Amino acid sequence: MILALTAANSINEWLLIGTIVAVCVLAFVIFDYYRSTQEYKRDTRALTDEIEKLKQETETIRTERDSNKTALEGISHEILTPINAIRTVVGMVDGEEVSNEIREYCDVLKISAQSLAHTANSVFGYTEEDIEESEQKMSGDAPRLIIPDAHIMVVDDNKVNIKVVTSLLNTFKADIVAVDNAYEAIDRIRNEEKFDIIFMDHLMPGMDGIEATKHIHELESEGSRTPVIALTANTGGDIEERFFNAGMCDFLAKPIALSQLERILKKWISSDKQKLVKSTEVVAEKGYEIYRPEKAQADYWSDYSLFKEVLMLFVRSGDMIVSRINDKPDDDFVYELTKFARYTRSIRATKLEKQVFELIESADSPDEDVYHTKTGAVSDEYARVKEAINTFIASKEA
Repeated sequence: MILALTAANSINEWLLIGTIVAVCVLAFVIFDYYRSTQEYKRDTRALTDEIEKLKQETETIRTERDSNKTALEGISHEILTPINAIRTVVGMVDGEEVSNEIREYCDVLKISAQSLAHTANSVFGYTEEDIEESEQKMSGDAPRLIIPDAHIMVVDDNKVNIKVVTSLLNTFKADIVAVDNAYEAIDRIRNEEKFDIIFMDHLMPGMDGIEATKHIHELESEGSRTPVIALTANTGGDIEERFFNAGMCDFLAKPIALSQLERILKKWISSDKQKLVKSTEVVAEKGYEIYRPEKAQADYWSDYSLFKEVLMLFVRSGDMIVSRINDKPDDDFVYELTKFARYTRSIRATKLEKQVFELIESADSPDEDVYHTKTGAVSDEYARVKEAINTFIASKEA
């Protein structure tokens, strides 16, 4: 009996010890699990923080890269623009009859521009084909395209670029309007001025050519959108895709090759406004636009009697302006100049309009000579426009 009780007590003691050990092991397991869980959470938080930090660093790098890319594009644009202008103008002179001395000067300019272009290309990654593109030119008695009935707008913030592009377009005898910012281009479309084609610079301050094209197409109906051609010194990458996504239908790389410009005009201007003649039959226009009131009426004024009234108001205002133009400009005269500029726009005398606005700007100069250097050009252009108007009215009245 005693032995049985002793055995039972021993068993109970072992059971108790076993239970205590089991509880201790369980407690240890739970504690270790809790500790591991906390460490996992801490590691997870640390890893999450590290991932977030890496994301932020990546975004910063991406932003800096995009910013640097944009800055690089801007720098390359500013460097290549004058180089392209020099090379284009020299290429145009190559096709003209000039003295040996002038041709030697052009050769020096050509070599210098070529050297600068190679340097810029090595820095900005342009190819040899980009350089060779500028060497194409037209000469001899080959058929020459002219488009005398086409109304073209050139949009570029750089006056040298505008001069180059308009000079090239003058080769085709086009009617050209040149503006130096996207906002004026949009304003002309908003005022229902009709163009056969628009040449739009890519990089401009305030609003670039891509945004300007979007705004222009928003003002036009789906079936009558004006072809917009991008002018750019930066090609390759995704830039061409961005042009087309904006609604531009083609692009011209700077420096502009005359053959490529002709390709664009043939492709995008209505065939009924195109004509092929021999180069020897093309008469130079001496660098100025010819004002044609009959074209202005056909494009913008359906009622001749109303258009005649506007023309007569223009002439009366113009005669008064010319009679006082050499006097010192006061506020009243500047106001009259501003009204006259509106008349020039309403009859689409685009070159005179530009000259009058330049005259208005010069009136604010403290140096009076700046103003007087521009009065002669305004007077001469007004005389040409007035003569064209008188001839037009006389033919209509007859």
